[in-house]
Amino acid sequence: MKGLNSGSEGVVTVDLIVTVKKPDAAEKADDARPLSNGDTGMLIREAIAELSAEAVKNPSHVYAHILSKAIQKHLTLDDLHLGNVLVALRRAGYEIDRKSGLLRSELNKAA
Repeated sequence: MKGLNSGSEGVVTVDLIVTVKKPDAAEKADDARPLSNGDTGMLIREAIAELSAEAVKNPSHVYAHILSKAIQKHLTLDDLHLGNVLVALRRAGYEIDRKSGLLRSELNKAA
């Protein structure tokens, strides 16, 4: 079986496990709202800011964190793509090791 690398192959390599519960009487099934302009970028920036360097192992971990935040905020997930996360990580100063797929901050590159 071929191993996958989210950094160089642009595929998600972790599973997101979602636990759901029956909604309370006050909640409605149609409470979810679509992402509006800037929501995707905002979610990505929040996730990068929240995750410590130790927690950010690869782009898939960041992507799963972003999906989790979107679900918590009742956002639809149609426009959340790993490709957007890869671009945002690079802009935030992260580099992806093409061999291992692990992230490293360019600030720690010299170390």
